[in-house]
Amino acid sequence: MASRTERRGKDDHPLISPVDARGATVVAMSGGVDSSVAAALLCREGARVVGVTLR
Repeated sequence: MASRTERRGKDDHPLISPVDARGATVVAMSGGVDSSVAAALLCREGARVVGVTLR
């Protein structure tokens, strides 16, 4: 995984946040109810969840 300083996008914004997702379930958060409920259900079952979204 690239570090924050290695990968930069347009206008020098980091493309990768410094979240350590190792051992976690990554959920693509759309901003809608479905992805939020899916993440909540995973949390309820004991999963370590990291939500990601695009800007």
